[in-house]
Amino acid sequence: MRYSLKWCAVCLVLLMTAVGCSSAADDSAAAEGNGEAEAPAERAEDEGEGAAADEAGAVAEADSAGAQADSQPAAAEDAVPEAPADPNAGLVPGLEYPAVPTSAVAGQAVFAPRAATLASRAEDPTARLDWYSMTVVTPGPVESVLQPEYGDPYSCPNSLIVAVPPNQTAEAGATVVTNRISGLGMGRLQSMGDNGAASIVLFNGSNHISMNRPAGRWWVPASDGAPGTTMFCNTGRREGKVTFIHSTGRQHIVADGFGETSVVPVADCATVPLSAPVEVGAEIRGFALGGMKDLTVTAIDAETGVITASFDWGDETREATFVPGEYTLR
Repeated sequence: MRYSLKWCAVCLVLLMTAVGCSSAADDSAAAEGNGEAEAPAERAEDEGEGAAADEAGAVAEADSAGAQADSQPAAAEDAVPEAPADPNAGLVPGLEYPAVPTSAVAGQAVFAPRAATLASRAEDPTARLDWYSMTVVTPGPVESVLQPEYGDPYSCPNSLIVAVPPNQTAEAGATVVTNRISGLGMGRLQSMGDNGAASIVLFNGSNHISMNRPAGRWWVPASDGAPGTTMFCNTGRREGKVTFIHSTGRQHIVADGFGETSVVPVADCATVPLSAPVEVGAEIRGFALGGMKDLTVTAIDAETGVITASFDWGDETREATFVPGEYTLR
């Protein structure tokens, strides 16, 4: 009986020990189970935070790229092109002549066709032109803005502008260019007046007379064949007396006494010398009665410098008058 109780006690101790070990094992397993269950959640949370971070980074990069794109210049195809320049700017209707620059400056006196005659020329390329005194307002690369004595400013092709050198002075007897009727012609200076004015002998329709010209309306040509001087040219219609307007070096723009304006090869023109001293009996060539004539000098006016020369006209003998710059020696 005593041994039975003793073994019962021993068995009870062993049973309690076994139960305690099993409980500890279950607690340990539960703890481990809980740890394994939490780990995937933590990984999932970490992965979620990483994905959110990646998405935020992508958005930031896209915003940055957009900002950089906005800061860049527009693509060439998106840019608005400049309007092309007028291809006819500086060209004269009816004349095969290029657009050219001008040496004239703002405020300088020039001779050029009036706005009305340029408008007529735009409608009719054969319309006549005239040359009147103007003042340059704004010189341009192919056209310049001019101010007439009366009226509004207007644009004129540079190739038709004849600039007047400023501050002109000359001695009596000098050959000069001045305006006559509606164009330019040669004259002989008689005397200088105040403020650059001059008394000039010039041809005025039927004969040579003395007329006063203010400063800016006359000048001494720099050389034979300078703009504004007289030339003898074959314009395709006939050989005649013309005013030289402009040259490219290969061809000239010239205008006759009626405003007929032409482009002629340089080879078809003869330069008229500014000075050609003559004596009575000398043979000259000049323009008279609508055409070129061979003439003989019959008289010279020592005071005015005007020479008188005769030529045959059918069965008659006619006379015409000239000043230097209007005739050549034969």
